[in-house]
Amino acid sequence: MIIPRIKIVLKKFFRNKLNYIICLLIAFCFSFSIMISSLTYSAKEYYENDIFNFVSYRIFSISNPQNKESLIKTLNNMPEIESVFDSYGYMSPWELPSFYNYFSDTKTPSIWLLGIGGSIDANNNQKINLTNKLEMVCPSMYIPYTQNGVPIKDKEIDLTSYVGKTLTIKYIDSNNPKEYEVKLVGLYDNDKIGKNYDMCYMNYQALEKINKEVLNLPKTNIYYELKNIIYEESVTNKLQNIGYYPDPVIFLNRMPAIDSLNMLVYISYGIFGVVAIIILALVYYKILKDKENNMLNKLLGYSNKNSLFNYVIDALLLFIFSIILLFVFVFLLLKIFKVIIPKYYTSFKNIPLLISYSSLIKTICLIFILSLLLNIIIFIFGQKREKHNV
Repeated sequence: MIIPRIKIVLKKFFRNKLNYIICLLIAFCFSFSIMISSLTYSAKEYYENDIFNFVSYRIFSISNPQNKESLIKTLNNMPEIESVFDSYGYMSPWELPSFYNYFSDTKTPSIWLLGIGGSIDANNNQKINLTNKLEMVCPSMYIPYTQNGVPIKDKEIDLTSYVGKTLTIKYIDSNNPKEYEVKLVGLYDNDKIGKNYDMCYMNYQALEKINKEVLNLPKTNIYYELKNIIYEESVTNKLQNIGYYPDPVIFLNRMPAIDSLNMLVYISYGIFGVVAIIILALVYYKILKDKENNMLNKLLGYSNKNSLFNYVIDALLLFIFSIILLFVFVFLLLKIFKVIIPKYYTSFKNIPLLISYSSLIKTICLIFILSLLLNIIIFIFGQKREKHNV
């Protein structure tokens, strides 16, 4: 008896065009909501994994500590920390005589060498572990000249052909013009973080060695590099408990620095409101339309239990086809958003759009509840109208 009844419900469901409209409205409404959540999710993933976890953002300084040796020992014993070094291993400016005549109207280009202890994410998804030899990783977009603090982009020097070759670096000091041969072992994508146009990275031990030959630093700070940015809070708390207050070497809002998505959120709310009104109107129309069918079912001996079963099956069908359409709309909207969003929200230029699976799962659950709720409402109001007519 159950299978024939299910077949009847299936036929009724597919014959009723209102069901198609309701499925389309539910799917579009919720798919747009998923995409709005996915924008925030994509930005969060990008900034936490690709930006804030970039090596520059994982380096912190402690200015002129009182008990330097004790602090260094404490930092080295922390498993969250990759490396510890002083000012000699931190940073220094250098000229590149190899590019002396690269632009005839400009001076010799320069770089900043920054010391690190761990690996650096290079182009082509490579991780380069710098050794204590004289080798460095430089920006793929190397722009050594600025105007009013802004890089002059038509003065870019392409370092691609120099990877694997040795470059001469010269300390910027006429009284102590020392030169060193340094191998360029790779390039990193600095365009995605919008900075570091003249910043190259070297192992802090190698940098410390050459800096001690050209620099004189009577007062030194202590620097440490985290293995991952997720350890920032725990390490900071440990240090503050013993009286030290570290600062990031690059001050930046630690939250995802994205443009406001308020307009898209309001559009999503508006879609929800309009769709809710339309669905309620369709449900009311369906209640009126099902009046004759309910009366006929009563004459054929259908109990309330039998009718409720039919509505539950109808709800499951509504849920299944809404989910199928939901995936179709999400796929289409993802394609559209990848083209449109970067044009109107420039902070999404380098952010790969990802679908938030947690939002997707929540939406599927909500659609299931909504499908059951709609059919239960139709069933209850249908029963009330029957009793009123009787």
